[in-house]
Amino acid sequence: INATPFRSLILHLTPSNPPNVQPSSRPPPPPFPCDPSAVPSLRSWLSQAPVDSIGCTVVIRPELESLRRDYEGRGASASASAADAPSLSDEVASYVSGFASLKASFPNLRMAVNSPTIVDAALSRGDDGLFDKALAASLLEKVDGMHFKETQLLSAPGSALGLCRERGLDVSLSTHSMHSYRRCEEVLEGEGLRPSFALAGTCYLTGSHPEKDERDCRGLELVADLADAGCDVVAIGGITPERLGEVVNRGADGVAILSGWMEDNGEWGEALTRHMETHPT
Repeated sequence: INATPFRSLILHLTPSNPPNVQPSSRPPPPPFPCDPSAVPSLRSWLSQAPVDSIGCTVVIRPELESLRRDYEGRGASASASAADAPSLSDEVASYVSGFASLKASFPNLRMAVNSPTIVDAALSRGDDGLFDKALAASLLEKVDGMHFKETQLLSAPGSALGLCRERGLDVSLSTHSMHSYRRCEEVLEGEGLRPSFALAGTCYLTGSHPEKDERDCRGLELVADLADAGCDVVAIGGITPERLGEVVNRGADGVAILSGWMEDNGEWGEALTRHMETHPT
């Protein structure tokens, strides 16, 4: 990450149907390509953005239950001759490895995963049979960091954070208030860690969270507060190329893009390049 006013681009790839979201009369969010089949198009998009100049972290969140349902559904309809088909653990490994392969094309790209289940398995606490300790450990070797929701981080056992520390993994978090950020910061400090960055939002209304309204969009205030506190802060929620200047002026070190890259026709590459040209130092 360069020491520039705008230092990083975060691609946060999440499932199209996040758990614990109640049905809404609003239009459903667009599908997020959070499986390895999205890698070629994501690689193409990254090649048009100055990611080597500003730094980029891709955060993936394996929706393990969706993978399990999909796998079991296909298994139930498969014939007995499919005994040699990949196991569920193979599919999870393929999911993480597929995105990790992007690092071969972009040496400065960093990869983070939001999946406490993988950490649990690496610590031999997993009991759902998704994958064993050796596989979980090998998956962690493919990533540079672990990303936590604030609720996940506050409930994370010290051994999980200790594993991140021992493996030299970056620890980042999502937060929605200064109060919760301070609590998360205390937890990390207790383990000798500090957040590599904090995702702060929601900044603007976005289709990925149709359950939210204007009252929930106080992310810009949080961005400014976190920046004043000396945190490396990344703005998230409805960020578009046109809004880049506003979030940077509020103190953001970077922006997170969820579905925006899928609808991009070059605007993000132009906006980022233009910003780098006007802020060379």
